[in-house]
Amino acid sequence: MKRILYKPVIGFLALSAAVFMTVQCDEKQEEAPYLTAESLLVEAEAGQTSATLNFNSNTQWKVEYESDWLSSGDIKYGEGDGLLELALLPNENVDARECVLTVSAETAALEPLQFTVRQYGTAPLVSCAEDTLYVGQMSGTEKVGVTANVSWSAASESVWLSLDRQADTLLVSYEANDVSEVRSARIVVSAAEQDVHDTVVIVQEARTPPYLKAASAVTLSPYAGTEKVAVEANVDYTVESSSTWLTAARTDGGVLLTYGDNGIDSRNAELLLTPVAEGLEAVSVKVTQEGMPLSKRQSDSLALVTFYNNTAGEDWINKWDLSQPITSWYGIKAEEANGDVRVLEVNLWSNNISGILGDCLTVLDEAYQIHIGQNNLTGELSPKFAYMPKLKLLCFADNNLEGSIPEDFADAENLESFWINNNNFSGEIPESLFSHPHWGSWDFKGNNFTNLPN
Repeated sequence: MKRILYKPVIGFLALSAAVFMTVQCDEKQEEAPYLTAESLLVEAEAGQTSATLNFNSNTQWKVEYESDWLSSGDIKYGEGDGLLELALLPNENVDARECVLTVSAETAALEPLQFTVRQYGTAPLVSCAEDTLYVGQMSGTEKVGVTANVSWSAASESVWLSLDRQADTLLVSYEANDVSEVRSARIVVSAAEQDVHDTVVIVQEARTPPYLKAASAVTLSPYAGTEKVAVEANVDYTVESSSTWLTAARTDGGVLLTYGDNGIDSRNAELLLTPVAEGLEAVSVKVTQEGMPLSKRQSDSLALVTFYNNTAGEDWINKWDLSQPITSWYGIKAEEANGDVRVLEVNLWSNNISGILGDCLTVLDEAYQIHIGQNNLTGELSPKFAYMPKLKLLCFADNNLEGSIPEDFADAENLESFWINNNNFSGEIPESLFSHPHWGSWDFKGNNFTNLPN
């Protein structure tokens, strides 16, 4: 009975001892180092910017290479299996390029892995910046930019063209076209030992008939100076001035005029361009030199004379003697201002003045009073009166003016008295006028306004 019981116990102990010894042996056994790869070739297309390198290892390793177009980034060392992401620059050349990348194990006994990274070249390219060149009839040279990644040359069968390569530019020189028809030629830009090319067509204008052109009229400043008159011509010509105050001489692209200071009145001269070639007519250019600008006093005087003539001055009750200074004219107050005699007041109340008011008086920029009430003025009120800088009183009361009131008067801040009562004005008064600081002293009654406040 005891024998039967001890047999299983002895067997179990023996089995346990065997298992224990096996585990102990496995713990003491070390795996042999290795460094392997399925393929040592990494291929990439010309435009590819990344590639993957794979190898298997159970030890420490390092990566070594020399390249200006390939990079493994920050990974130079590692341990265990390797999966390297390589950054590539696009290959813009037609030839393939290679880089040897060495992965070495820490253990010298292991052979390094030498990977070859091969990036294939791009397709050969020759491209011209222009498809067609349009040139004039005369001889000249044009530049054509050429983009290429291979050596190239240019050729043409046309004898009137000559070609010259300078770096990435093709110089196309052409002779003058002496015939009356347009001509063209074909230029072929091709790659050396490559079946690629591009074509440029040059089109040259035909010889044109003789011509001579210039502006029909030129206006010159009243002050002494020079002025160039542009002339278009494909023939020789002579130039002549009809007046002694104007001299003319040929210059590049035209005629140079020289002249002195002018007086108040403008003056004219004729410039005659005569072609040497037969069959062409001479070209006449009218040259006008403006008169000197009026002084402020002259400007004031001219404005009053214009008003006098426009309103039947000969029928006024108190007429003006235009041969006398403006200081003697009825209703005009003129005194020295800013170094000149200027009109300060116009007072022509009840003087039998009839005609269109106009805007000639608005040039009196020193005037602070215009009073022409109780006459027979017609027409509309010009907005220019609102911009007379020193005007304080404007009176056209008891006339026959019509139309609407310009909104510009809202900005006439200096206008203290504005009397236009008893006329034929109509429509709405601009709302902005009601806010004028002097609205209370303005008089718009006796018209046909639809919104005149009580």
